[in-house]
Order: sequence, then structure tokens, then C-alpha cells
Amino acid sequence: MVGLGHLGQGFAWCWRLLPYLERAKCEIQLQDFDKVNTANRTTGMFIRPDDVDQMKARVVAAALERAGFTTRIVERRLLPETRRHDTEPALALIGVDKLEPRRIISDVGWTFAVDVGLGAGPVDFTSISVHTFPAPTSSDDVSAWQGDGSADRAARAQEQDAYRNARSAGADGCGLVQLAETAVAALFVGIVAASLALAEPLRVLHGLDPNITLTYDAGRTAASRSTPGKDTPRVAYVPACPNATA
Repeated sequence: MVGLGHLGQGFAWCWRLLPYLERAKCEIQLQDFDKVNTANRTTGMFIRPDDVDQMKARVVAAALERAGFTTRIVERRLLPETRRHDTEPALALIGVDKLEPRRIISDVGWTFAVDVGLGAGPVDFTSISVHTFPAPTSSDDVSAWQGDGSADRAARAQEQDAYRNARSAGADGCGLVQLAETAVAALFVGIVAASLALAEPLRVLHGLDPNITLTYDAGRTAASRSTPGKDTPRVAYVPACPNATA
């Protein structure tokens, strides 16, 4: 699990609900370079008041270990030179808020990677976008991940009446830009998005092809839209059940 903020903690929360017979045999690698801040208390599933200034990876690791899982912690950014070792998990669930780490997903070496993105701002914060890899399009060629979408959204937000009024009242311009670039996070959106992310490897384990892309709005009742894949990645070995029937 890469990125352990709003989305990453949603991954971990949903993962704890999976029906493992022996949870200790499931090793989860947790990667995040950041510390918990006060704002995370309202958006993180595992954040407690005394967790402020603790590393996010350690907070999530403690929660998963309380549930019986085995964890590894990586407290560094996902960088262009990052490569998965054969002894590390082959399945990746990615919940980051920047485009740069998303663009290198195809190069890391995961057998199957699921990236989840959320909308930004008060209007589209319930929108969810899922990409899986490998895919026909490499992660560095995904059209939605080109340019700097967050900066474009920030520029548009600056023209809204609320921001113009704040500037007129003497508000700091840098603070306004930072506010405009920050995604609005609600707990239910992260959990819905995490459920969709975990559904992809579960589809594969049940003999179905993953969705290459999937979009959904947690604030509306419309069905999701997806692009089905044609090749099934290898997620794990599942022994045949002796009592199973065709």
C-alpha cells in the first residue's frame, strides 16, 4: 500500500475485512514518507488524537498488526529509481495525491497495481477514478496524468468569488493557493474508493479480467463506467478447493 493518507487508510480498513484463515501469513508493505498532522484526524480511519506527529506508516502498521497481519514499513517517497525486489509484495494499491509517482507505476515491477484518484474541490470530491496496470497504455502515457492538473484547478479556483473576496480582505495569497490545491476528503469517499480498488485483485482471483479503468461517483446513484481488460495478471497462487464444483 503506497500512500497512507485518506485513501491508503481506506485500503487498510477494507483489507482487514477480508476472510483470511491465517492473517499472520499475509505480509503487507506500507509505504509513506509523511507524518500525521492535525487535519488528518478528520479524514484518516485509524488516526487518534495522540497520533499527531507520528509517521503514518507506523500508525497504519499498528492497526493492521492489531488485526493479526504482518507488516513491513518503508518510510520514503515512491521515486523514479524505485524497483520492487522479488521478496516484496507483487500487488500494489496506490493512493497518492501527486501525478509524478503515478507516472512511474509501470516501471516499479509490480505484477498488478491498482491506482485510485479522487476528485478535488467542493463539487467533484465524490468522484473516483481507478487505473490498473499492466495495461495497454503505460502509466507515463496516461493522458489524464499529463501536465499539472492540481495547478490548473488551483488557478480556476482563484477566480471564484470566495477567493477574490478573501484576497480583497487581505488574506495571504500563498495560503489561498495551497487551499485551492488541497483535495476535499470525506471518510465515506475513501472507503468507497478503497472497496473498488480491492475489488480488482479479487476479480482476478476469481478468474475474471480486471478493469483497466473505472470511474464512479460516490455522491450519485449512477452505475460505474469501466474499460475491461483482456489479459489477466498474476496476483497470487490459489490452490484448488477439493470440494469445489464447476
